[in-house]
Amino acid sequence: MNTQNTVNPAFALTEPYGASHFGSSHAISQFGLESFCNLRGDEALSQSQNHGKSKNAGNPGFLGLAWVLNGFVRTFDEVKMQAHSSFFLAPAIRSAQISAEAKHVRSRSTSWSVSLFGAAFALTALGANAAHAEGVSAGTLIENTATATYDDGGGEKTIDSNTVTLRVDELLDVTITSLDSGPLAAVPGEAVLTFEITNQGNGPEAYQLTANPVVAGNDFDTTVDSIAVDTNGNGTYDPGVDEILTAPETTAVLAADETLTVFVIVTVPDGVTDGQESDIELTADAVTGTGAPGTLFAGQGVDGGDAIVGTTGASATATGELLVGITSVDLTKAASIVDPFGGTSAVPGAVVTFTITADVAGSGSVDDLIVTDTIPDGTTYAAGTLALDGNPLTDVSGDDAGEASDASGISVDLGTVAAGSSQAITFNVTID
Repeated sequence: MNTQNTVNPAFALTEPYGASHFGSSHAISQFGLESFCNLRGDEALSQSQNHGKSKNAGNPGFLGLAWVLNGFVRTFDEVKMQAHSSFFLAPAIRSAQISAEAKHVRSRSTSWSVSLFGAAFALTALGANAAHAEGVSAGTLIENTATATYDDGGGEKTIDSNTVTLRVDELLDVTITSLDSGPLAAVPGEAVLTFEITNQGNGPEAYQLTANPVVAGNDFDTTVDSIAVDTNGNGTYDPGVDEILTAPETTAVLAADETLTVFVIVTVPDGVTDGQESDIELTADAVTGTGAPGTLFAGQGVDGGDAIVGTTGASATATGELLVGITSVDLTKAASIVDPFGGTSAVPGAVVTFTITADVAGSGSVDDLIVTDTIPDGTTYAAGTLALDGNPLTDVSGDDAGEASDASGISVDLGTVAAGSSQAITFNVTID
């Protein structure tokens, strides 16, 4: 806090709490006060106001200042005293100027000895809520009243200033991020990108969402099918469960600091080739309005207050990525049984045929694909039954792609496999 005084040098101003006591940087609102005192005859009046507020983690504070005026005697027609002080408020509060003037009726000019002790000043901030991303909650009323005490020779007097009430305006700010860890595998058909929206303002706000699949530098462009909200909060798109937003795609109202996960569902066109990339942008705009920081929307904030665009412009954009050629392998296993009686019961002596199917998805290829399986306990491998896509493989290692035994199970080296292909491995065991 910076304090200036332009009174007589014999006037001492003490400030037990400095700006460093209050931490960082919410010192954008300053209230100045001037008190003018004329001392005449046998009467003296001194009136002053001082305002202060401390802010730590959003809690209101109290700041007391003391003026000590002691033992100065002068002959004068007029003494003018000014006191200025500043205090910290939430960033949304505009600067204001308060001035008070007190003059006493002139009676006569003479010399007086004036002794004033302990003129105290206090500020109380009411209704401040917990701090959010943008500080005090929009709509909060901050009220303060200054108090001065003095001695005019006839006893100690106390006076109060008028009460100043400020309503915190709403700041409009938002961020949006992609929740995908990297480029998503892309194949012709549906793809789902995941984003998170955060209300960084200090009041409730809804956001209109716009997905843009036509981004400069794309190797191909997708078609946006829909934007969905993660209704059940599991972070995964669940068709038929998660709400599909209808045009204009707008979220529900989010409280200050609230986050929302949304999905952008797109279609990847046929004909894409290995290594091609495509970006999809998702933009969130505050429904109240967007613009340059400081843009004001009069009366459109909380409780009829103003809404003011914050540092993000009340608009944010994030990008999701698709990459063609990130292949994946899916294995499925099935079993069929033929028992000694011609039925399908799993009884001793029954023969079980296992079928393992390897499906490779994507548009690229995978290398060194090897499928292995163990022989289940309680069964014995039927020698010579290992096969790939119906073609017999030997049980001995090195003769071909396969090998099999009771001890080590089966292994088939498929090598390099192109995406879009499916290969089936079969072998038999007998239930002991």
